[in-house]
Amino acid sequence: MGREEAVAQAKAAAKEKETAAHAKKVERKDKVWAVGAKDTSKTEGAAESAEQAAARKAAAAAQVRSCRVLTA
Repeated sequence: MGREEAVAQAKAAAKEKETAAHAKKVERKDKVWAVGAKDTSKTEGAAESAEQAAARKAAAAAQVRSCRVLTA
């Protein structure tokens, strides 16, 4: 009986150790996810604004070029 009890205790300890390691891993992943899950609406808005500004600048440059052609 002593050996069987020791084996059972070793299995229980190993199971408990695995459970604790899994919980620690999940907690670490949750922390990483929380950091990675930032609000990106501001950066998306800034990118869209930059694209619109670039389009306006290109249109203005095209208009200036067409005016130069007409006055030349």
